[in-house]
Amino acid sequence: MTRLNHEIFINVPPEKVWKTLANLEAVAKYNPGVAHAKYITAQKEGVGATRQCELKNKSVLKERVIGWNPIQSMTMELSESDWPVQDMQWTTDLTSKNGGTFITQKLQYRPKGVMGTILNFLIMKRMMNKSLNEIFESMKKYIEAGQSMNC
Repeated sequence: MTRLNHEIFINVPPEKVWKTLANLEAVAKYNPGVAHAKYITAQKEGVGATRQCELKNKSVLKERVIGWNPIQSMTMELSESDWPVQDMQWTTDLTSKNGGTFITQKLQYRPKGVMGTILNFLIMKRMMNKSLNEIFESMKKYIEAGQSMNC
């Protein structure tokens, strides 16, 4: 199992951060790799809410909420993709600190098959880590400035 951890401080209260994270379609406004995101379930909040993300590289992902604790944490899983991974999940925790929000995210996944394991060792883990750092920086700018960073 590959594990990646990321953290960032955002200078707004947890309620404002949660409002962005809880809107599953908002990922397209701060994730540089996402061209478009939409709900594919009638449910928009809580466990079971699911989004489809169309990536700029033309891949399509489906992500489902599997843990929901308002203003504190959310856990999601990658439910469908053409990536060479399986069992991908991530938990994003929000902690109030000095008038802002400390965000931590723990992501884990298992490479799919021998080729996935080789790709993970050679490049995938490093690329995922870099991408997640960029997403966190972009999310910080988006939430603090209130405008889309992903044009």
